[in-house]
Amino acid sequence: MSVQARALLPLVALALVQIGIVAFVRAVGPLAISDDDYARVVIAQNLALEPKLDPSGTSWLPFPFYVTGAAMALFGTTLEVARATQVVLALVSAGLLYFGSRRLGLSPWLAALAAAIAAALPSAARLSAATVPEYPTAACMAFAMLCLVRPANVESDGRGAPWLLLGAGSLFLASASRYDAWPVAGVFAGVTACRALFTTGHERRTLLLSCALAAAFPLLWLLHGIVWHDDALFFVARVARYKAALGGAAPSLAAAWLGYPLAAVRTEPGAAALLLAAVLHLTTTRGRPALRSLAPLFGALAALLFVLVLGDVRGGAPTHHPERALLSLWLVTPAIALYLLAKQATTVRQRVQAAILFAAPLLLTFGARSQSGAFANRAEEERLGRALRDTSGSVVIHTPDYGYFAVQAASSRPDRFVIVDRNDPRDARQAISDEDRARLLLAETRAPWAVLPLGIVVPGYRMVEHGERLEVLGAGESNVGYALLEDER
Repeated sequence: MSVQARALLPLVALALVQIGIVAFVRAVGPLAISDDDYARVVIAQNLALEPKLDPSGTSWLPFPFYVTGAAMALFGTTLEVARATQVVLALVSAGLLYFGSRRLGLSPWLAALAAAIAAALPSAARLSAATVPEYPTAACMAFAMLCLVRPANVESDGRGAPWLLLGAGSLFLASASRYDAWPVAGVFAGVTACRALFTTGHERRTLLLSCALAAAFPLLWLLHGIVWHDDALFFVARVARYKAALGGAAPSLAAAWLGYPLAAVRTEPGAAALLLAAVLHLTTTRGRPALRSLAPLFGALAALLFVLVLGDVRGGAPTHHPERALLSLWLVTPAIALYLLAKQATTVRQRVQAAILFAAPLLLTFGARSQSGAFANRAEEERLGRALRDTSGSVVIHTPDYGYFAVQAASSRPDRFVIVDRNDPRDARQAISDEDRARLLLAETRAPWAVLPLGIVVPGYRMVEHGERLEVLGAGESNVGYALLEDER
């Protein structure tokens, strides 16, 4: 085997591990974290059919839709294409974690181990298989934070600046995907700007370019808010209005301040324990030499956690599965731990002891159930959507929740659907019942197809097939079943 082929073996092994993780998650199911997964697929499908600069037209950031929409424009607007795209993104994400670990000076196999452990964390594994941008975004953030670290072997020779440029590019994409990347981008821009003050020539230009690139997208999106929404922070206002429309008691101030820190420990206890052990080690005499190099990374993590807590206090945090925003914190932990162990463990005995200490917290993670909240089981909605793929004409659809997104996504043509009720709590309620509204829409549109809850009878339409009443994982019995109706006239 050639030297080049041997050099690729760690990456090949990592790719196989990542594919195995996604395959396992898809085998145990369900695949969707929430109905947002299907909503994102629908937006990407519409983008493939009609390109636009801001695909969602809401507070969702555009880059994930560009990626999935481009794939759909090339290979078709099916749900399967969206899920295949996610597999490719998962492989890219694992690669970013690998190269971030290599930046720390870890050997190829140690870097592959760090990336594989991060990818196998329960939260990362679940998100890597879902059609949401959290895993690739968090991997981009983790890569950028690792690029901020200046190991001893690259501190003085100027080779760190190109890594920072790569990290800034990954942060640009992360900032265009999720808002939790923004505080990390702010710290990254600040650190590179400060370093530029103490350098000259080509390295200074590279550092200044890195600073500008890291900060570019948040500034562009704020400008977008001013121009198109008359409010730079329109996205915060949208989330706050939605949460207010949902109703329910507001969390106490103490619960808001402690929500994310507790979620960081509760959701991934092993990774949190490992990170805490690394922080405690850095405060000791043996760990202080590494503190300076890792300080920017911990500063970025602190900024991320602070901004998330502040958003929760002000009512602008995500409405469900908020722990997803913490994924980058957990992804960098194996690389940090292995970096510290590689620096401190010099004898065989020390390495064995270090390996035991490294493995113990991770066993806590994999032995714990980290699934937080319910996952969306939309198997019947997907089946009905696929049944509509080979049909033509418009479809009137009524679901008592957000299940219509799954039907639309599985059908491959969301533009065909006439939705009776979008179930948005901000919308004004109609004076007539949803059942009567569905019948009126069918009479007005003469749609040849309808997807309605079981039990709704529409004159002139016959039932083609129906689904069973489903149980949603973690949420009890949903007591919802649907019928696919066809116009007989």
